[in-house]
Order: sequence, then structure tokens, then C-alpha cells
Amino acid sequence: MIAQAKAHEFDVIVVHELDRFARNREDAVVYKGLLRSQGVRVLSVTEPLDDGPMGTLVEGMLETVAEWYSLNLAQETKKGKRQRATNGLQKTPPALWLSPGPQQDCRG
Repeated sequence: MIAQAKAHEFDVIVVHELDRFARNREDAVVYKGLLRSQGVRVLSVTEPLDDGPMGTLVEGMLETVAEWYSLNLAQETKKGKRQRATNGLQKTPPALWLSPGPQQDCRG
């Protein structure tokens, strides 16, 4: 996408939400900076932001929250998997063709 931006193939990238562009703040800052230097804007359909200082602040906060959410979700998922293993439950249900008997309830 950066190469296409340098070739001036487009001037706007439209995303549903800003967290669809990048899941961590560092990537968002780096890539938006590269795009901005080529005259390309990133616009969110559901999070319209103005071009002023307040828009920049809100955009940074939204990106920071998206990064936190992703990191927290990964941590909670690992915690849930450890707890299931501690309780002696399977991580995932067995494939139907591998288990001829009744299926264990894996919903915990």
C-alpha cells in the first residue's frame, strides 16, 4: 500500500474503524506518517475526526484503546486456556471423524 501511495494511485484510505488500519499504536503512527508524507489520508467511516488538534488527540486515544484491547484479549485468552487445562478439559472439541464416541462438552 505504501508503494502504491508513493505512486500516487490514491489519496484516501477508508476504513470502517481506525483499529482496522493497525492494531498497535506504533504501526498506526509509522504508516499514517508515511502515507501523510505522500498526501494520503486515512478516514474512518464510523469515527469521523476533524483535522485539528482535538481530532489528533481523539485518534491517538482510539488507537491506544484498540492496542490495549488487543493485548488484554490475548492475555485473557491465555488465562482461559490455562484454566481449562487445569480443570482437565480439552482445549478444543475433537474432530467428529476422530472421535467415534460421545463428544465431551467443551464449553466449560
